[in-house]
Amino acid sequence: MLDAFIAAAFPSVRFCRVRDIDELTFRIKESEIVVGKAGRVFYLGQELRSIRLSLVPGGFQVDPQRGRPERRAMSFTVNELLSGEIGVAMDHGWLFTRRVACLEPWQSSQGLT
Repeated sequence: MLDAFIAAAFPSVRFCRVRDIDELTFRIKESEIVVGKAGRVFYLGQELRSIRLSLVPGGFQVDPQRGRPERRAMSFTVNELLSGEIGVAMDHGWLFTRRVACLEPWQSSQGLT
């Protein structure tokens, strides 16, 4: 919850806004290279729900990080992703992720990006 508050109040301190699909793809790949784990956690919307986005053939996989157990990872094409909540969040500047440079050593070893 603290991460979500910091992301909304001070995006440039530990978090960065993701504003388009190219930056989203870059941020996912950046994390995969540095951390060595598929995908990356993003904070979405005004309520700043956490989701893990991964690149898959043909688009993206979206995995809710919290919530009901029946929620499972779903795959979306680029157009589907942009026309849904994630696209709206990018348009309004409501999609955030932690900066890789801000990770503590214990976080990267546990894959907490």
